[in-house]
Amino acid sequence: MPKLPDGYVENPYQNSTAPVTFPPGQQYGFYFDQGRCIVCEVCMLACMNWNGLPTGAAGRWIRVYMWEENAFPNVRIYGLSIPCYHCENPVCVDAANGAMYKEPKYGAVLIDPAKAQTQSSDLRKAYVACPYGSIVFDSDGTDATASKCTMCIDRLEQNLAPVCVTACDTRAFEFGPLSWIQQQFGTLKQLTTANSSMPDPSISQPAVAFKAQLPRQTIVPYDANDALTLWQQRGPNSLSGDYPAKRLAYGGIGTPSPTIPLVFASASDVTDPMTDRVLKNKLVLHHASNAELLYYTTQDE
Repeated sequence: MPKLPDGYVENPYQNSTAPVTFPPGQQYGFYFDQGRCIVCEVCMLACMNWNGLPTGAAGRWIRVYMWEENAFPNVRIYGLSIPCYHCENPVCVDAANGAMYKEPKYGAVLIDPAKAQTQSSDLRKAYVACPYGSIVFDSDGTDATASKCTMCIDRLEQNLAPVCVTACDTRAFEFGPLSWIQQQFGTLKQLTTANSSMPDPSISQPAVAFKAQLPRQTIVPYDANDALTLWQQRGPNSLSGDYPAKRLAYGGIGTPSPTIPLVFASASDVTDPMTDRVLKNKLVLHHASNAELLYYTTQDE
């Protein structure tokens, strides 16, 4: 049997093939390891499938974000998958005027389905109040129906972990009593990068713990300027400048042809790109419309 890596934690609340119990009467929560998330969106698709959600904004009970910071050779790609964090102090409930509540069995924050449309305006206020923007709507209209992540409370009642947790191939998610999560993984409740910061957790006390993406490391040393020179050309038949010598040094063949344009005119186009060329360069959790929500949670660049 393969040896488990140091620090491996067997989660007694995650195994979907063996009997699992979720003792009631305590706050449950999530753990998210940002370095393990590959932005594959399997968690989102599994959530949509289990809950019978539509495609589009109304199906984003769990939202997957990806954004880019810095530039070559120090570019970083960040991913973040966000369900509702079922906060211990859910400010959305206070703003929803009775349309939301925190159930006592698992600590899930829920929308009253009977009020999901009739109190649409109150639920819009709850969306604004929520630091993480975890409520979604089926349209931009004033009578839109609201919905959100339920902590898979129906699965907990069947002794099954939330579907986003069990679906994650890289095990970026864990789930269990918040006290167990914090004991195993720590109490970090806010991810921060150079350009972005999650909301101050003191606002609502989210039932979550994070592990931030590790600092950038060079695995294979290389010359960044040489890489730019090679990258600038469109193969051995589009050589220019001092590239022929580098082509020979790297074992390339071909005849220079100045008629084929370069990939980019100047190295600064890559090392110092204009802001509008980096489409998603920060984390954005609140959206002015469903179209904007889809834009920020669709990875199709």
